[in-house]
Amino acid sequence: MRKFLFNLLLLISFLVVFTGCKESSTSLTGTIKDEKNEVLSNVTILLNGLSVKSDNKGVFTFKNLETKKYKLSVNLEGFYPYETEVDILQGENKLNVSLKYTTLTKARKRGYLLVGSDVTYPPFEYMENGKPIGFDVDLINLVAKEIGLDRAEVIDTAWDGIFAALKTEKFDIIISSVTITDERKKEMLFSDPYYNSGQIIAVRKDDNRIKNENDLKGMVVGVQINTTGDFSAQKIPGIKEVKRYDDIQQAFQDLEIKRIDAILNDLPVNAYFASTRPNIKLVGTLLTKEQYGICTRLVDSDLINEINSALKKIRESGKYREIYIKWFGVEPVD
Repeated sequence: MRKFLFNLLLLISFLVVFTGCKESSTSLTGTIKDEKNEVLSNVTILLNGLSVKSDNKGVFTFKNLETKKYKLSVNLEGFYPYETEVDILQGENKLNVSLKYTTLTKARKRGYLLVGSDVTYPPFEYMENGKPIGFDVDLINLVAKEIGLDRAEVIDTAWDGIFAALKTEKFDIIISSVTITDERKKEMLFSDPYYNSGQIIAVRKDDNRIKNENDLKGMVVGVQINTTGDFSAQKIPGIKEVKRYDDIQQAFQDLEIKRIDAILNDLPVNAYFASTRPNIKLVGTLLTKEQYGICTRLVDSDLINEINSALKKIRESGKYREIYIKWFGVEPVD
């Protein structure tokens, strides 16, 4: 009996030692690289409460792991945070990590900012002699220089697809007289407001039928598609038809030749057309109070912070006032 107990204890001890050896031999190894497949050395990798650094070949190793699920994460300046769940099995486990550069890092590497804008919206953005000009264009070039870049390169993009193009990384940001709304905030990050605006009605000067939004009943009203002017028109009862345009300039052409009765659009743009076309006037008061912001993807909080800092410096330096007066002919409205 004693010999049996002795052998049993010996067997248990062996199993404990054997199991411990098997557990201690469990590991996780891998290589950490950037999106261009270049190795990243001396990077801290976290695995639950454990941490190691990659060597000069980008290799990292965690030893003596338990067989369970772990959370592996990497936070490295200039890259988006990386996080994944790893199911550690007995023995040697492998996981290669690829970090993606942030939009701000990419912009700094190339030396300029890629900007999406619907360049059909004077005086904010429009084409002259094949070149984009306007208030927004001047402003975003000042912003680019403040964050250490050479310039902003504007990519003309139709309004109806501009937000989708931002999501698919066709450009870094949008500046295109974009009104800040709660719905849009769910899809994008916005900078601090850089312009105060609102919706107002434009009609022909010889048309005295329309004095405010109540007189739009039975009328055909032009708007730019998927804008706050479009959304506002949909809320006005009795409008005969809301005619949607990709380009607001086309709406003004139709207004002048009497294809539509009125245009509901942003105040500064309607005011610009009223000042440059003698047969256009504005009627009524502002239907909405709106503010424009610069947009980025939701992951680009570092870029938005840089843009907000730049906007603040541009205002404080007086440069914002200069371009405001240049394009609108009046002092900035607070």
